[in-house]
Amino acid sequence: MPSFSSRRKPKYTRIALSLICVLTCFSTLVRAEGPLPPCSGKVYPRPSTVNMPLTVTVWYTNKLENPWQAPLCMNWPQAPFSLLLAASGNFEFGGSSTKLATRIGRISAFNTIQYWSVTKKRWRPLILDATALSFTDIDTARGDFSEEELTEGRTYYFQQTENTPAGKIIYQAKILELSKSKLRVQMFNLQPINRFSIEWIKTGEYQSYYEFTKLDGVRWHYFYALRSNAKSWMPIEKYESSYKNRAVALFRFIAGIKTDLQPPQFVN
Repeated sequence: MPSFSSRRKPKYTRIALSLICVLTCFSTLVRAEGPLPPCSGKVYPRPSTVNMPLTVTVWYTNKLENPWQAPLCMNWPQAPFSLLLAASGNFEFGGSSTKLATRIGRISAFNTIQYWSVTKKRWRPLILDATALSFTDIDTARGDFSEEELTEGRTYYFQQTENTPAGKIIYQAKILELSKSKLRVQMFNLQPINRFSIEWIKTGEYQSYYEFTKLDGVRWHYFYALRSNAKSWMPIEKYESSYKNRAVALFRFIAGIKTDLQPPQFVN
């Protein structure tokens, strides 16, 4: 006599199982209405695997069906924005989370980062000049931040001259969390950013967020988010590949990957 498990399932059961499968598969493909960092309990976009191209997703405020609010763990106050970007990927690194923090704190090395310029069709420096600061004043320039200085809850400052219309920006950064398996850092502009003598981005409206999660002995998950409320005289979608290539360059720098590694990830 055949066992119960080998009997043919009723038709309605097979239909129900098929529907569940369809809904489950579809749910993994649905585009989230904004970034979801690991600290929120979910992750979006889904990370790329080690040695594969970084996953990068962009959203525009005028195309979102529902208003997006940052998860509380990102420590982002509610603010207007025109663009959201998130990048997610895995990489190999044998060091500690503190050692990862020193890569972000090595401000003077930022000018070595290369990104692919879609408009110029060549590799260009992402940042022209960068300096750590003791305080918010440009006159307080100092050396890079040491491992001992980069502790949980620490706030630090730096300035960088970006190879974009934004030019020179002073940032405040804060280490939100630093443990054996986690590093989370938040950054935002401390001063308005002007373009053509017009306020282009208000204070605090050019924000970034980094989260590193240790997966095993050498694998880490990298999550990066950018929120910008820059005014644009052109359709902002025109610059999407530029934003994405800059995100790729930052990831490669922190992950210890050659930043001008061929081929470029986004070429148009």
